[in-house]
Amino acid sequence: MGLNCCRMKKVRSLRKSGLLNYQCGYYDGAKVQYTQALEILSNFKSRNMIYKQWQCDLFRDIAYTYLAQRQLIEAQDFCDQAHEMARLIDDQIRLANSLDCRGEIKIDQVKYSEALNDFQTSLELKLTKMDANHIEITNNYDGMGMIYLKQCKLGTALSMFEKSLQIRQKVLEENHFDMAKSYYHIASVYLEQSQPEDALAMFHNALRIKSKLLGEDNLSVADIYNCIGNVYRKQSNLEDALSMYQKSLGLTMEHLDENTIQVANIYANIGNTFLSLSKLEGALAILEKTLDIQLQILGEADVQVADTYDKLGNLFAIQSEYEKALIMHHKSLNIKLQSLGNHHLELVSTYNNIGIIYYNQCKYQDALDIYYKSLEIQLELDGDKTAAIASLYNNIAVIYKLQSKFSKALSMHEKALKIQLDLLGSENSDVANSYNNIGLIYNLQAKYDDALVMHNESLNIRLKISGEENLDVADSYSNIADVYSSLTEYQKALSMYQKSLDIRLMILGNEHEDVANSYINIADIFSECCNYDKALLLYDKALAIQFTKLGNNHIDIAKSYSKIGHIYNYQSKYTSAYDMFKKSLDMRILLIGEDHIDVATSYANLGLVYSNLRQYNEAVVMLIRGLDIQLKLLREDDLDISATYNNIGNIYAHQGNYQGALSMYYKSLEIQLDKLGADHIKVATSYNNIGNVYKLQGNNSGAIEMYQKSLSIKLNVLDGNHIDLGTSYFNIGLVYTDQANYSQALSMYQKSLDIHMQTFDENHPNIAALYQKMAIVHRKLNNEQEAQTFDQLLTATRIKEQ
Repeated sequence: MGLNCCRMKKVRSLRKSGLLNYQCGYYDGAKVQYTQALEILSNFKSRNMIYKQWQCDLFRDIAYTYLAQRQLIEAQDFCDQAHEMARLIDDQIRLANSLDCRGEIKIDQVKYSEALNDFQTSLELKLTKMDANHIEITNNYDGMGMIYLKQCKLGTALSMFEKSLQIRQKVLEENHFDMAKSYYHIASVYLEQSQPEDALAMFHNALRIKSKLLGEDNLSVADIYNCIGNVYRKQSNLEDALSMYQKSLGLTMEHLDENTIQVANIYANIGNTFLSLSKLEGALAILEKTLDIQLQILGEADVQVADTYDKLGNLFAIQSEYEKALIMHHKSLNIKLQSLGNHHLELVSTYNNIGIIYYNQCKYQDALDIYYKSLEIQLELDGDKTAAIASLYNNIAVIYKLQSKFSKALSMHEKALKIQLDLLGSENSDVANSYNNIGLIYNLQAKYDDALVMHNESLNIRLKISGEENLDVADSYSNIADVYSSLTEYQKALSMYQKSLDIRLMILGNEHEDVANSYINIADIFSECCNYDKALLLYDKALAIQFTKLGNNHIDIAKSYSKIGHIYNYQSKYTSAYDMFKKSLDMRILLIGEDHIDVATSYANLGLVYSNLRQYNEAVVMLIRGLDIQLKLLREDDLDISATYNNIGNIYAHQGNYQGALSMYYKSLEIQLDKLGADHIKVATSYNNIGNVYKLQGNNSGAIEMYQKSLSIKLNVLDGNHIDLGTSYFNIGLVYTDQANYSQALSMYQKSLDIHMQTFDENHPNIAALYQKMAIVHRKLNNEQEAQTFDQLLTATRIKEQ
């Protein structure tokens, strides 16, 4: 009896040491001690009830160590042994505890429904034997909370974790290890709810307790540093996030070899942060390390391996290597299909990633098909009111937007917003994103006031959540600037773009792709204001960053070449414009193939240059090539196709093929009226173009009707001093001159001149043309003195121009 008593004392000591090692994150050490305790028990000659209870508990302890290392087969084996022993001795509490263990394993196996059933069954068993506030009950609330967290049912998850905390606060001291566990869980929910400050406070509570109980030099503390890094990344404090991850990694590597799951998880977070910082080479290297470790430990068929393939796919997508990205995502999909079957929620994220690749390849119908496949799984397994469903509605809306199906896109974004408001409340980053998305649609529909309301709603939420120094806030300023640009309120647009740039420079430094995008946005405004030298300077600055960060061949570089080409075209440097557009075309064909919408755009740009060089046949060839690609990829009523019809119409008009021009313009107008409605600026442009052709045909009544329609729309949607109004007044003045309606002509020319004088320098060619026309009309009205005044202004303008 004395020998067994000594042995029992040793078993207790080993289990206690094993638990301490487990809490510190030393799972191999814990496993060794639990196994030694089991071996001592096996030498007992008397296999009484106490022996069996200890054996049951140790089986479960060992299962948890394997689970922590994601060795799920071994974890399941020991959990099953614990469950069977509890059943044999008819111990309801131990049976319940083994169900808790099995539930946690099923969470890692992504079998959430089965896991939930285990925790609920366990809870029912416990409540027959103990009070509802017993400390054992907290494991059930923790387990159920974790399931709801994984399912993005954040409110329910928080409720479970808070129930667990309330019990612990009644039973345990504040600095008990399990109090840290509750704070950790609640912090994880706050992080997903876009409450980073609350999350940070909770993680620091957990850190304080663990540091006090275990010291700062242990793996459990390293894990919290890793989580704090996640909070900083959520706040766009990327350098701080990286610092925390490095701190976590350094501490972890002091105690473990590199080839462990803990190290792989930290590497994955560092890789994601490098992606956010556009450090693509570093991201690739670290994610490949992650994958190597996971493959060694977990094998090819584990869902974590699939997740890393997805991350690599996202990286290749950023680099425009879409075929490589698809290979990675399909590897992920195959693992998930083999491990989980063809109807599982884990498939959704990979389907969505594949949909994004199809979107980037302009395979919009393929993208929609895969999104709806994902939607079908989610609706059946998870219902129609989850955060994941809202996210998918937003993805589908983006495709509808690209197909110019703005009403459908708006409907999808509004569905997403309603779900998010119900689930997350009004002050949440996902809600802010949906307001932002709706604003983008309103901008495309020329509902500029509505767009500004949505973007400002999004901005206010983002400011409340994260403060001014946040990348999402920078995005909001940029989107508001886009609306002001559409309204031709260029100074307001410039101010917003500058705010966005300042934030990006502060957070990302001066060599980040998003900073390059800010330079491009500001350059676009300078281009619109005809300040071409400043625009060119900023485009070149952006291009230098892109070369540094993206290499010499990237789709964004092709886009920058195109923008520089337009500047040269505006400056009448047609050879230089051609060179830029040709570089852009060649790069796009190299990277994304011939059948891509961006390639069609490049052909249109070359057509523009040929037109300006009066090489109209070559221009038509380029535009037809672009149109053929568009008709393959887009619906016949797409706005991009409308734009190409308009451009072909312009060439036909230059060639004197007026019937051909009218046919193209009316085709373009029909699409615009259907997609944009009668009061859109693009519709006004089409009426103006048709009016131009009627004037060239000598059909002055038809011309004046079209010009008046165009002017009416512009007066509704543009600022009263917009240069496009000046163009309309000038065109109407020309027709009145041809009709010998000189007083009306003079009135139109004067209105046009007033606008031009506010927009351009006095030596601008358009102002010279107006002086010339006004001098002619005054002579027709026998106002020689006034005519001479305009002659003198014209002469002075030409001298300044020289």
